[in-house]
Amino acid sequence: MAAVGLLARRWTLNVLFMAVLVLVGAGIAFAWHVYSGGVHEQKTIGALTFRVLFTLALYIGAYRLVRSAKLPLQHPTP
Repeated sequence: MAAVGLLARRWTLNVLFMAVLVLVGAGIAFAWHVYSGGVHEQKTIGALTFRVLFTLALYIGAYRLVRSAKLPLQHPTP
């Protein structure tokens, strides 16, 4: 979905930013669960960390692409 947004302008940055926020929030909630003694698998920690870092890298890449292409950062208003 975000890849299509790169063709349509800035909304892809909003989608990726919200995805990063959701993943970070899930990571915080999961960390609380783990520290409270909740049952978990070690690979879940690695998978969540990978997802957060990968999505953050996509956001940074999309931001740089939008900036380098000099695409407008806001949709024009009619």
